[in-house]
Amino acid sequence: MRRRLRRDGLGPVRREASEAVSRLGLGSAFGFHELVDSVARFRGTRLDIRAVPSLGKGEVSALWLSMRDIELILHVDADSELYREQIILHELAHMILGHDLQETGSMAQNSLLPDLPAALIQGALARCRVRSRIELAAEVLADLLAKGLSASRVPSGGEPLKFSEVFG
Repeated sequence: MRRRLRRDGLGPVRREASEAVSRLGLGSAFGFHELVDSVARFRGTRLDIRAVPSLGKGEVSALWLSMRDIELILHVDADSELYREQIILHELAHMILGHDLQETGSMAQNSLLPDLPAALIQGALARCRVRSRIELAAEVLADLLAKGLSASRVPSGGEPLKFSEVFG
């Protein structure tokens, strides 16, 4: 059978995301804490995830700061658990894909967090400015991670957890 080419051009991005999930060794179903622990081991550092009430008043819903001894994800304190989870998964995806090693812009952001090096902040903010291949790859991987989390959840009260089971 002849394989059809994807017209959307996402084939390489999807492959990269699938390979990244495989490298974590979590299988097809895993819990949130299991995922976070796996990413911390993969990165070889401690991971801290914190809600920041003042974040999100503009266009930024999360920041990932990669430092020597810790990976810090700051995210908007959203009412929706699903939205909050997707934001965190997106930042975890950047970590898994090594996007901190990408070249950053030259914005001067010293006033945002004056105790942190400017290059660290620039790298975090550079990712939120453009819908680039990096952002697309992180979003595709975040979706795959969400699928793994969803597969591990047991429905309570007999209610289905999958959108397709509810809406067809």
